[in-house]
Amino acid sequence: MSNAPRLLSIVVTLVLGVSAISQPPSPTPETPDKQEVKSPAPAGRFEVVKEKVWIPGSTERVWIAPVFTAAVDGEGRPVNVLVEPGYYRTVTIPGRYQMITRKVWVPTSKPVPVTHFTLRNSRRFQIQVQSIHVALADGSTAVVHLPRDNVISSTSHFTFDIPDGAVSVRLRFKTWSWGNKRFQFPIYSAAYELNRSNTGIIH
Repeated sequence: MSNAPRLLSIVVTLVLGVSAISQPPSPTPETPDKQEVKSPAPAGRFEVVKEKVWIPGSTERVWIAPVFTAAVDGEGRPVNVLVEPGYYRTVTIPGRYQMITRKVWVPTSKPVPVTHFTLRNSRRFQIQVQSIHVALADGSTAVVHLPRDNVISSTSHFTFDIPDGAVSVRLRFKTWSWGNKRFQFPIYSAAYELNRSNTGIIH
C-alpha cells in the first residue's frame, strides 16, 4: 500500500504529458512579407535608330608567315627551301565612321489636360457670346453656362472653364458697332480646335 501514492503520481504525470503532446501548438501570428513598393514604369516604347559613330584608329601586331619554295637537294629529293622567314609586322588601322543600329527608349509624354479656353476679339466691334458648345472625345457634346459678363471688346478677353476630354469648342456670337449707333450684326458661330495655348481669336 505504500507504493500506491507513488504509482498515482506516475499515472498523473503520464496523463498530463500525453495531453500536452496531443494538443496542437498555439498559432503564432504570421508577419506579412514586406512588399517593396515599386514605382510604375514610365510609359514609352523602344525605337530602332541608326546613327554614325566614330571608330578610333588602332595598331595591331600581325604575324607574317614564312615563305618557302620547292627545290631538289643534291640527291634529287624534293625539299622546301626557306625563302623568307616569318616575322611580326605592326599594322595601323585608321579611324573611320561606321553606321550602327541600336534600340533607344522613347518615353511617351502624357497630354496636358485642357481646363480652360480664352477668347480674344481682334475686331473693332463689341462681341457678345450667345452660347458655348464643347465637343468631347467620346463624341458627345457639352454646353458651358455663360457668365453674366459675356461681352468682349478688342481690349478685353473672355475665359471660361471647359470639361475634361474636350477636343474642340464652338461659340455663337452677336456683334454691335463700336460707336453709339448700336447697329446689330447677324448671329454667327465659329469653331476652335483646342491646342496647347487654349486660345481662340475672333478675326
